[in-house]
Amino acid sequence: MEELVVRGIIIHHAKRAYGLAGSIIICAIMFGLFHMNIIQGLYVIPMGLFWGFVSYKYNSVIPCILCHMLNNFIGMLLGYFMPPVLVFIVFGALAAFIGIKAGIIDLKEKKEKENE
Repeated sequence: MEELVVRGIIIHHAKRAYGLAGSIIICAIMFGLFHMNIIQGLYVIPMGLFWGFVSYKYNSVIPCILCHMLNNFIGMLLGYFMPPVLVFIVFGALAAFIGIKAGIIDLKEKKEKENE
């Protein structure tokens, strides 16, 4: 249900007002808030960014639902061995990598502005 609401409905409407990057960020934060737990909410924000990029790339929430299900299954199995900070780092790095590859994050433009 979270994926349908956050990436199916909210991201679609937020994109009109805030653009693609803004809508993905807003939805990632809302995804964190939906968990209603400060610690869990903080480390799922990078997951929300990653899944926002996935939903944009494939124009569907189905890959996000599958990723979410896989994450919950792995989390259930490895929850005792994997610290939340590791999840935060991995999904944050994946979100940044996909954002750069998809052209949502443009590092060249920032460097050009700094050189002026």
